[in-house]
Amino acid sequence: MTGSPGSSGLRSSPALPATRTYWEEKMYTLRQELISSPKRVGTYLGDPTLDVMTMFEWVRFDKTSVLCTVDIAANYKAAVKEFKDGGSKGDPPLPPVAAILCGVYKIDEHAFYMGPDGNWNPYKDFGDFVESKATCLLGPSAEELFNADYEILNRNIRELVEMGRSGDRRKLKGIYTDSEHGPLLKLRHVLFAELDDDELQSIEDKELNSDDDDECDIRGWPVKKKQSKIAIKKMFNKFKVLTLPAFDLVGDPIRPSKYEAVLKGADVQVHFTLLHWTIGNSKDRRSLSDTIVADLANIRVYVPPRLKPAAYAKQAKRTYERDLFTPEISPKKIRAASTT
Repeated sequence: MTGSPGSSGLRSSPALPATRTYWEEKMYTLRQELISSPKRVGTYLGDPTLDVMTMFEWVRFDKTSVLCTVDIAANYKAAVKEFKDGGSKGDPPLPPVAAILCGVYKIDEHAFYMGPDGNWNPYKDFGDFVESKATCLLGPSAEELFNADYEILNRNIRELVEMGRSGDRRKLKGIYTDSEHGPLLKLRHVLFAELDDDELQSIEDKELNSDDDDECDIRGWPVKKKQSKIAIKKMFNKFKVLTLPAFDLVGDPIRPSKYEAVLKGADVQVHFTLLHWTIGNSKDRRSLSDTIVADLANIRVYVPPRLKPAAYAKQAKRTYERDLFTPEISPKKIRAASTT
């Protein structure tokens, strides 16, 4: 997919009703804290005051480009220069820290591959199951307050993507996928990683007959497809599962067997990073492409699928801080915020 979402102009911040319900207060407070809370993590791209072109910069590391804040980019470039000026002795600079971006979306019910099987198709894909990624498409939030930010989100992401492209009109891959609602942002999460030496030793130290059926362990990972069940057995004692950093509104982790039921069609707050690769043979322009991906850092459900906000508000009143990406959203804090 090479297109990008259209834009019909920049919207201002959504207007608020004179009298708000408990649920409207909760959503309003969440949005305000995503924009201005001292405890916030990352940058909320629905903020109409942002100028992303002055805030972020793409930084080359090895064969990958990483979107960073301008401060991180400057520090990394200075460290690289110092390393080269010193004759490239000692340890090279660590990779630049990717900027954390944030938006509130509805997970599209089509092309949903955020379950334990990921997006692997043994009949079409050339790679093995170990290369499977969990993916989904992000559309406009069903929640009115965040729905009004959707055009701003798209504009900012589109500008960041254009900043990272090679500039020779090569194909753009990875970041958008066509849907019945037009091109949507594609989110991905790497599901498996190879065990390091310490982890391998830890496995060897376990009793030979131990049976770990925890859903978050590779032996208990709840894949559904027959081919996935066969393939994952070959990964035992070699790879580990990287569970989705997914939480419900009160901050409780979502179990892997519930990913599809809880996430598909839900309104979610998503934190993610952007990475870029140039792919293809420079001698064959038709093979060249810019591949840009949105890598999941954190996802939190605001409204579950097929559940009206008013009904969900009753469940959301028991709030404890478990998810570090989201500021506290307790009713007490909401009431305090509404009086300021």
